[in-house]
Amino acid sequence: MNFGKMLAGLKSNTETGLKAFLRELTGGYGANYNIRVAAAGAAISFAAGARMYGLAGLITPVTSGTVLFLIQASVFNDTLNDGVRAQMYYGSGAAPANGDFTSGTNIGGAANHSIQSAANQLDSVTCIGIGTGLVLGTTYWFDLALQSLVGGNSNISGVVGLSAIEI
Repeated sequence: MNFGKMLAGLKSNTETGLKAFLRELTGGYGANYNIRVAAAGAAISFAAGARMYGLAGLITPVTSGTVLFLIQASVFNDTLNDGVRAQMYYGSGAAPANGDFTSGTNIGGAANHSIQSAANQLDSVTCIGIGTGLVLGTTYWFDLALQSLVGGNSNISGVVGLSAIEI
């Protein structure tokens, strides 16, 4: 691993530099997926329990079958004195749609966000997990499930960052 090349790749702040960083980090040209999408799903109601948001991040492993998944979002609940639980899932086949029951394999810990002192108060969530034993050449989706802690409706605001890096 050449740390000089990795540092130069990060400092360049370009797509080429980031690819150089990832190549040095992974020891090759593993698959990677990075995108920012506008959150456009419907709110998840408390009565529904934990439900998928429908972000549909995708990656197809090509070298190791081990993938680092990351999702960053701003979540909120529309009810005073409530909060949001976020959990990341991945799987193969059709990606879940907004409001679907949870499916796939959950990875990383559930991120419980504090009881909010005001309705619609934004709270940043970052979910990180590693999937192992993924079949090379098979496309996998990854997504976030939301659940209200006490009541109300949970949702995502603004832009969501989705990343998956084969390691």
